Amino acid sequence: MFLAKHHPVTPSAISNLELWLDANDPSTFTLNAGKVSNWADKSGNGNDYPQGTAASQPPYIDGASGQKLVDFTFDGSENHLIGPFTSALNIVNSDYEFFFVWKSPVLTVRSYFYSVLGSSFLSGLDAFGNYEHLPKGGLTKALLLGAFDDTIMHCSSSRVESDVSKVRVDRVDGGTTATPARSSTNNDTWIGLYRGAVGRWAGQIAEILLYSRALSVPERDAVEISLMNKWGIPV
Repeated sequence: MFLAKHHPVTPSAISNLELWLDANDPSTFTLNAGKVSNWADKSGNGNDYPQGTAASQPPYIDGASGQKLVDFTFDGSENHLIGPFTSALNIVNSDYEFFFVWKSPVLTVRSYFYSVLGSSFLSGLDAFGNYEHLPKGGLTKALLLGAFDDTIMHCSSSRVESDVSKVRVDRVDGGTTATPARSSTNNDTWIGLYRGAVGRWAGQIAEILLYSRALSVPERDAVEISLMNKWGIPV
């Protein structure tokens, strides 16, 4: 049983881990004057996220309690990282589950979408601070209402399970989409900006996990509780 609060699970202990980005592990970063030129994958799969353009490199900053964060807050440049294609992540025509730990400032300047991660799909906040996942980048979306642009840390899950898209934030379930939600499109994946240079993320990112399947309820609880305890989010 995975649920014991004081027995954290290591992400790699759960099968089908494709991507693990951990801002609190300085050894996974290549920096250019304090900005991220590469964020290395801890899953063992080599799914790194580089950025060769200095003006687009996000700062690596200190967060609360000595923890580290990658800062995508808009500074006049579209800070983002570009990583593997969805085929390399094994999520083309497949169920999958992303976990994100993040925080956002109050979105005083509204745009349509604030993308934590985007490719043929989008996952992040909408123009009103609600959390949503668009599994095929279109208007069909799984949505959880809430003003999540509240400057505090959150842990979210975006998943496609049995070809239906679902979302959670801080272990609270949101809505679902109609089938089919699996995507056949093979695109590169962008952190901090929707692929195609729209929908920039406003805020910081602490950790990202991707599994090339939807997790079971006990597995999902274990991952979420471990992430929330690690980053000081009330469980």
